[in-house]
Amino acid sequence: MRLSNGIVIDARLPKTGDLAAEKISEQYKLADQVQIACKNIRSVWDEPFKRYHLLELTRIQFVRAASDEEKAQVSASLSWKAGDNLLKPVPEVPKPPKTTDPEGLDRVREVNLARAAKMPNFVADEQATRSLRRKGDPKWKQADTVESEIAFHGDDAARQNIRINGKPFTTVSGWIPGVNWDSGFGGELKGLFDRDCSNTFELAGREELRGKQVTVYRFHSPLDGCFGPGTTGYQQYDAAQTGRILVDETDGSVLQMERQDIGTPSELGGGSKMIYSWDYVKIGDASYLLPVATDFVGILPKEGETWHVAAQYKNHRHFEASADITFK
Repeated sequence: MRLSNGIVIDARLPKTGDLAAEKISEQYKLADQVQIACKNIRSVWDEPFKRYHLLELTRIQFVRAASDEEKAQVSASLSWKAGDNLLKPVPEVPKPPKTTDPEGLDRVREVNLARAAKMPNFVADEQATRSLRRKGDPKWKQADTVESEIAFHGDDAARQNIRINGKPFTTVSGWIPGVNWDSGFGGELKGLFDRDCSNTFELAGREELRGKQVTVYRFHSPLDGCFGPGTTGYQQYDAAQTGRILVDETDGSVLQMERQDIGTPSELGGGSKMIYSWDYVKIGDASYLLPVATDFVGILPKEGETWHVAAQYKNHRHFEASADITFK
């Protein structure tokens, strides 16, 4: 269920009965206004969607049909949701005309979409430090260090051989206790440059980054854009984003992306900031532009704690997985 402020409440449905998915889809239309009740359940890992389910639906009650404006808003908000929706879609809403891209962005878009589509599968050693700053305290305090082997496969990144403060930690999901963070890979580039995404750009000058001349573009991504939602417990929220990209002037590749949430509801905290860094890494005889660092700062709800995660990726090595199946 999507609340009016954009927060999505995610609850598991019973497999049978009046609250099963098929029954709900027969009785309701997309964007109908409803009230729901849920119960807490033992956390269940959903592998296809890479998240835990913490609630199960116990009641749903119709309130009213949606207005045309509400239907359009909900239809637009589904752009980041994977999979098929059993509810009947609302009529297609005309999209606003696209803004004109600034000089040079067409080349940058094509270069990086091609790069995201052809990312190699590889493994790297991840070393991260998590630090905490309590509300009203100007000083950071290191909470722990996290080391892992992280495998990148397409848009997916999976951690294994995890150690927290040197002690092995076992998890089937790759999630770890406390604050988790994104690694930054092909999905970030797709969410930024896909032509179906309503992002806007403006030229912001030139700088130097790690000895290279870079062109800087500022960008804005709307609420429910293409970067996908952040998850806090059973709540998801795909915030509007603003930020910058730093582009290698020689080949048009993005070397750094900086993005920050805008307008995050207070019950989800104070939003977050991310910096993704890529650099040229040699694997064997070939050179690849791969993630080398991420930097995350996020303010949690209620306590007002601010967390900082600084992660580096080293010792990149290439891998390919394949299987041959023969039926006799």
